[in-house]
Amino acid sequence: MFSATQRGPLAPFMQHGPSEREMQEYYRRSREALMHGASDIEHFLEENAGAVCIAGVVLGTFVDPRFLLLPLVLGGLRLWRSLQSQS
Repeated sequence: MFSATQRGPLAPFMQHGPSEREMQEYYRRSREALMHGASDIEHFLEENAGAVCIAGVVLGTFVDPRFLLLPLVLGGLRLWRSLQSQS
């Protein structure tokens, strides 16, 4: 076979990986997508807080007590948002 210093017959057709600029662009786009996804979840929870809390209590009562963490976490997030907006 070919050593690391030899190019071989397929070398012109093979890419050697993305450039630094391409990697930075990929990182920026993936970070924006992640932040957009996090804000979507946050907006969903804010808009449907009552239904999510009731669902968490019902599921926690009848299915599995771990579902009771859902209203607890949601209440904590709502409290944190309200304290954040006051300051």
